[in-house]
Amino acid sequence: MKLGTPSSKKHLSVPPILQLLNVPLRLALRVCKWIALITITLMSLVATLQVVSRMIPGMDPFSWTEEASLFLMVYMTFAVLPIASYRNMHTILDMLLDRMGAFKFPTQVFINLCCLITSVACVYYGFIFYRAGAGTMATTLDWVDRGWVYAAIPISFILMSLVYLHHLLAMFLRRGMDKKGQTAGLDVFDAAIHIEHI
Repeated sequence: MKLGTPSSKKHLSVPPILQLLNVPLRLALRVCKWIALITITLMSLVATLQVVSRMIPGMDPFSWTEEASLFLMVYMTFAVLPIASYRNMHTILDMLLDRMGAFKFPTQVFINLCCLITSVACVYYGFIFYRAGAGTMATTLDWVDRGWVYAAIPISFILMSLVYLHHLLAMFLRRGMDKKGQTAGLDVFDAAIHIEHI
């Protein structure tokens, strides 16, 4: 079920703040998915070139492949982080939380709040790291400004901050519905705020 479909509006009005957050998150996470797919494909091609250049007799190994692989890995890693955070892929943590009973909700809030604060702090320090590298050219790829690579860090953590803010708002709104006995609408609420195909 997609956000804003007639069936979701019929049963439940999704709060505007979550609708507002879903719009940039939906677009950004899909872009991250494509960046991750493209970079891992390019990494495979670069690694193949590196191996081939070393195996062919009399051919000098490509000097730029190692640095290119590192730069691509940075982009791949920081593109995947917001997606993994949105999907909340922490199986062992979920198993522990399910056994906490009444302490489950406050613990979830505490964890997500810590992740949000950490993400905001990483935006700040990531921007400092970006500014330190901006204007410095790569060693073998002398046309690549290291700032382009380091920019992936603050951008990724901005998205992660939005993801954890989204999680926290959804958790409190869902908790309010549960306390009011609106259990029949919880599945509809979850479907309405869910960003599909990520």
